[in-house]
Amino acid sequence: PTQSAQSRSSDLPRLFRAWGLVYDPGRVVLDAQNAMRFQPDPNQPPVRHLGIIGLHKEAMNQRDVITADLESVNLSSAGTLSLAPDATAKLEALLQSSPQTMVVAPALVRAAQGNPGSLADNFKADGSGSLVLAGRLRGVLKSAFPDRAGAGHISASLKPANVVVVADTDILSDKLWVQSQDFLGQRILNPFANNADFVYNAVDNLVGNDDLIEVRTRPTSERPFDRIDGVRRRAEVRYQAKEKQLQLDLDSLEQKLSKLQPITATGQAQALSREQQAQLLDFQQQKLKTRKELREVQHQLNADIDAIGVRIKVINILLVPALVLLAALVLGLRRMLQRRDARR
Repeated sequence: PTQSAQSRSSDLPRLFRAWGLVYDPGRVVLDAQNAMRFQPDPNQPPVRHLGIIGLHKEAMNQRDVITADLESVNLSSAGTLSLAPDATAKLEALLQSSPQTMVVAPALVRAAQGNPGSLADNFKADGSGSLVLAGRLRGVLKSAFPDRAGAGHISASLKPANVVVVADTDILSDKLWVQSQDFLGQRILNPFANNADFVYNAVDNLVGNDDLIEVRTRPTSERPFDRIDGVRRRAEVRYQAKEKQLQLDLDSLEQKLSKLQPITATGQAQALSREQQAQLLDFQQQKLKTRKELREVQHQLNADIDAIGVRIKVINILLVPALVLLAALVLGLRRMLQRRDARR
């Protein structure tokens, strides 16, 4: 079969059924709270892609050595894991989504590749709560081949198993966690997320080298501005609602205009009455006004996001050095007063 006809999903159905682990390759998690910004068109501003999820500490298991010291992990088109009712093992979440989630078919995410904003337009949280995106499976696991027999066959694990399962095959895709730059002929890798650390920690833990994990985990070059991200998300939600309504109004006007300008079989436009001409002119003016309002909404959203960036730069460039200088002046004044008191 051609590449387009082949399934892009990856799973281990026979093993998962035997272990009591539920995973559906036909389900992709959308996360409205943790959605990352994506720029499909270099001529357009970045938009939030609900299928590309940026997870921070609150979405990671702080009691597990694999994720305790990580800052961020990014996933794309991730699936979800859960236990079957008859499962004998336990599933502990390592990475999980926010409660603001919706599960959709992978085809819907692929169709939105050129317009990620459409995922947000049609998003509605399904009430399933936080979903497990990566987990640790512990316990006695049954064999996926119960019909086999003979020497060496084991129907169930002799001791509790320890398995790490990640419902995302893109976790080590460079675009999700590392930037590559050429410097004097050398390739420099600058990680902005802990995806590789997550995999290193999992492998080290599974082979029993817990002591190596602290060495493996490194701080990334990017720190999340959680409050700023929250302000930006709220602004996007507010403007998206207005933008969606204006687009619906524009589509309605387009339909009305097409009905007022019917084309004959010869390809010529039919003559319009005075009333129809006045109505056509009114619709055209409304269309121009709606397009203008739509541009203003998009411009205002970009302006608000740019203003957030300016405030961050002001804090970094002016406020922080000013606070350091003020602290130095206070400390210097305090020492000067102490020396003067000592001379008395």
